[in-house]
Amino acid sequence: MVLRIDPVRPTPTVRCPKAGALFLALLCLGSAWGAERIAGQANTLQGPPTCQECSIERTLLTTIHDTTFDGGAIGDGAAKPHVNSDGTFLVIAGPSLFSREIYVAGRDGAISHLLGRTGEGPGEYQDPMHVMEIDSSFLVVDGALGRITYLQKPSLSTVRTARIPARSPGVAPVGFPDGSYVMWNSVGTREAAGFGLHHVSREGRILRSFGPSSKSDVHALGVSGDSAVWVGFDNYRIEKWSLKGTRLTSVTRLADWVRPDDGSTESGDWVTWLSGLYEDRSGLLWTHTAARKKRPAPAPGVALDPGDVESIVEVLDLSGMRVIAQSRQAGRRDLAVSGSGFFSAGRRNTPEGVVLTEVWAYRLLRSSPVSPHPARR
Repeated sequence: MVLRIDPVRPTPTVRCPKAGALFLALLCLGSAWGAERIAGQANTLQGPPTCQECSIERTLLTTIHDTTFDGGAIGDGAAKPHVNSDGTFLVIAGPSLFSREIYVAGRDGAISHLLGRTGEGPGEYQDPMHVMEIDSSFLVVDGALGRITYLQKPSLSTVRTARIPARSPGVAPVGFPDGSYVMWNSVGTREAAGFGLHHVSREGRILRSFGPSSKSDVHALGVSGDSAVWVGFDNYRIEKWSLKGTRLTSVTRLADWVRPDDGSTESGDWVTWLSGLYEDRSGLLWTHTAARKKRPAPAPGVALDPGDVESIVEVLDLSGMRVIAQSRQAGRRDLAVSGSGFFSAGRRNTPEGVVLTEVWAYRLLRSSPVSPHPARR
């Protein structure tokens, strides 16, 4: 296995003329493309993929088991539990990606009630898609209404709502302590066009659009401190961008189960999805990847054999350019759920056909200290 780290070098900014001579505009755009290629030159680091003294502990927090709850679409991303500060769970779930509601489950996993009701007023939802977490609040993204609802922890009372500049963000946004957030989507304004990342104020105003092209294959975002964001691409390439619009880091993970960064769609016998990024208090970066062995697609109506799927969690020390630890669970396709810690959620079927949603917490165990840089306060 190889971890390839691009130099930590700001991405050059080239301002091209908005109008004027066509030749000068084309020349300027060519310079920008060349500057980007220079900034993207990569170093390659080879070595052991894991720390010999480190391991990942995986603990089952609860099993959501109310039989009136249809978690059957969890493999398609329709069920996403988030841990509340009182130990209860906020769950966005539903029988399909376009028929979701918000459930509240106790510590024992029993669902107690629905949160809110269908509608467009305060405390009402049409299609809750994602949940962001900041210190004292959950932020619920409603794609149909184009709105974010701020919920107070742990009571889940509605504090305020704000419009979002895109109606259906497919990637879960990430929130910052000041109530602002970063979302990934295409925004059809002159200032935002072409950029995939958008830093949005708590009032719903775009503060800055930046980052990779909105057409890039991005599947995960993660917070880095209070001034940067991690961006995860489908081929296990990770970039770190400051909120000022500068690319700080670019990392490519190479392994036999990772799709290569060469434009191909599959790697050998594996198909992969990078689905989660979480930077812990010590600065280590946690990643979650679902990997499936390549085989002919099942016939319509036939479920994918779960034995073909693996859920892979890794801890990366990017300052030391190494993989600290790895956890692989065969037969699972979990979803990463990051907030106050690194969690995942996966489904399990009982012999009676009831779908259970298991929520797992992860912790890094080490016999010797691993300290990439001082912990943030």
